[in-house]
Amino acid sequence: MSTNMNVNGATTPSKVVSAVRQLVASNPKAMSFFEMNAKRLRDAAVTNLDVVARKLEISRPEVVQFAKELAATGSCNYIIGRRGLKSRLEWNYSCVALGQAALGETVKLEPPAPGPGTAHTREGLIASGDDFETKADTTSSPQEKSSLDPPKGNVRHIPSREEMAESFQATKESLSRVLGIPVSNIEVSIRV
Repeated sequence: MSTNMNVNGATTPSKVVSAVRQLVASNPKAMSFFEMNAKRLRDAAVTNLDVVARKLEISRPEVVQFAKELAATGSCNYIIGRRGLKSRLEWNYSCVALGQAALGETVKLEPPAPGPGTAHTREGLIASGDDFETKADTTSSPQEKSSLDPPKGNVRHIPSREEMAESFQATKESLSRVLGIPVSNIEVSIRV
C-alpha cells in the first residue's frame, strides 16, 4: 500500500488552481486554510496534519479527509505517517501562492522554495515552517495566543486536564501505529 496520495490528474498549474478554487467554494474549512496560507510569512514545503487540525479546529478523521481532498486537487501529496514520521502534506507548489490563488488572486504557481527544514527527515519536518506565522500573529497580544502555543521566556505552561488527555490519547495512537497493536492494549501510567 502506498503512503503517497495524489489521486487527481491535475498536473498543470491552471488545472490545480481551478481544482483548489472549486474546493474552496464547496468547503468553508478549505477557505480558512488557504486564507492562512496566503498570509504566511514563510513558505513551507511540508505541512504537518496535526498543525492543520489545530489551526482549523477539526478532528483527526476530518483532517485526514481534508488532506485527501487537497491531494485530489494536485496541489500537494498526502503522506501517511510511518516509522515515527507524522502524517503530512508535501506541497507541489508554493503553499503561499496556492493560498493567494485560491482566494482569486492571479499568481504564478511554482514549486516551494527549498530551504532550511524542507528535507523529508524527522528533523526537517519539525523545523519545516509549520507554524503558520502570519503578519497578524506577530502583532497580536500574548493574551490572544492559544493555550496550546509554546510558552515564551520563563513562563511555564501547565496543561489542563483536557490538554493532557488529548496528549495521552495522541501518544497512545502513535504507539499503536508504531507497535502495530490496538490502542485499547496501551496503558499510560504515571508514578509520583
